[in-house]
Amino acid sequence: MNKKKSKTLNYSKKNISTVLRESKKYKGLTGANPVTACLIEKNGQVIASGVHRGEGCPHAEVEALMKAGSDAAGSTLYVNLEPCTHFGKTPPCTEAIIRARVKKVVYAVNDPNPCVVASPARPILEKAGIEVVGPVATLEGSIVNDVFFKNMSSNKPFVILKAGMSLDARIALGNKVSQFITGEKARREDHKIRREVDAILVGKGTVTDDDPMLNVRFGLLKKGYENPDLIILDTQATLPESIRLIKDTSRNIYFVGDVCPSFVSNYSHLHFIQISRHMNDFWDVLLTKLYDIGIKSVLIEGGAGIYTSALDAKVVDKCIFYIAPKIFGGKHDVHIFSASDKMSLDDIYQLNHMAVRSCKPDIEVSGYFSNFDTD
Repeated sequence: MNKKKSKTLNYSKKNISTVLRESKKYKGLTGANPVTACLIEKNGQVIASGVHRGEGCPHAEVEALMKAGSDAAGSTLYVNLEPCTHFGKTPPCTEAIIRARVKKVVYAVNDPNPCVVASPARPILEKAGIEVVGPVATLEGSIVNDVFFKNMSSNKPFVILKAGMSLDARIALGNKVSQFITGEKARREDHKIRREVDAILVGKGTVTDDDPMLNVRFGLLKKGYENPDLIILDTQATLPESIRLIKDTSRNIYFVGDVCPSFVSNYSHLHFIQISRHMNDFWDVLLTKLYDIGIKSVLIEGGAGIYTSALDAKVVDKCIFYIAPKIFGGKHDVHIFSASDKMSLDDIYQLNHMAVRSCKPDIEVSGYFSNFDTD
């Protein structure tokens, strides 16, 4: 029986997996820039590596090339995102790659930045005699830089909906008690997500019921991470000045509604965004305003009315649910969503690119509404 010969890859899948994994570690640290990691391989050995550590810092390719020095000549460079070709706060990476006399460049996914789309890396590098292999992992590369891809495609923040709940989809008892449904490991993962986003968004009900600080705990504020800004939807400015989170002057807090809270002018870190919740395009207007002030990612943390409103407006890009092995079973317990009944299966919300992992004793279930291009 004839056996088909397997096609030999002209790049290392292991190295691509490594740069994808290493770049992900820097989510939340690079500002508006994408997360990137780079490896330089020569004669079958990795001789240097680099990552992009933040805005204004060298890009991953440049950091790796500086470490490799003259040994970069004749090497293969691996990077998770197509090398940039334009001047920003740093020069184009393609120039550094050409100067170093790299032999081959392998990258996971095309860069969606309009500047790079207009002037892609391949023709520039190939003109200099450098072989280019890519994109070789479009889906994985897009997911690693999901925030950056959303920002580039829409000029709006990437929106994550996150909730901890019971097996029967309850987020609180009927008396509003909700702490703590999930275990410590799940809560720690939640705080890792908090430190990666620019802002947390909640409704006034969440603040009234729990008086939360909505900050990053578990000792996770280190290595350059900061507490995210806060966005509080309070249509008629009913929240009192006594709420605890107001005392956190280390971050901006934005109140959104028809009426500005009377105490906002007393604090330099408090701000007001006037948008009526009755507007048909409320979410679109809000997200545009948030993007314009530099907020590139938003984590929605409740409550049920806010979750439902965001879903119905189709502004959610990703959902993350921490599900505890508990059943509330009460008639008046708070369900995570309060949407009207769907009349057709065509109307239900469909997630893509699902992932499930253990956060014992709970499980984490996540997925995207975004359909990343996998061509």
